[in-house]
Amino acid sequence: MISLLSTIVIVLVVVYIEGIKSYISLSSDRVRNVNDKYEVKLLYTSNMPIILQSGLISNLFAITQLLYDKFKYIFLVELLAT
Repeated sequence: MISLLSTIVIVLVVVYIEGIKSYISLSSDRVRNVNDKYEVKLLYTSNMPIILQSGLISNLFAITQLLYDKFKYIFLVELLAT
């Protein structure tokens, strides 16, 4: 369940940040009265955030399983491991 929720959150955050754009003003010393703007995306993504999120969740799962073997009776460890 945590994997599904974290995937949804990561996708929503990436979609929001990918829509943010910044504009750089361009001007020339050779030609007067030429002002133009160049659009730059704040974040260019493809499928990398999903791959990184999957790796993060896999590592978190492995670590909590190792902790669960040694500290079964701690509530937080039990919650994360199950």
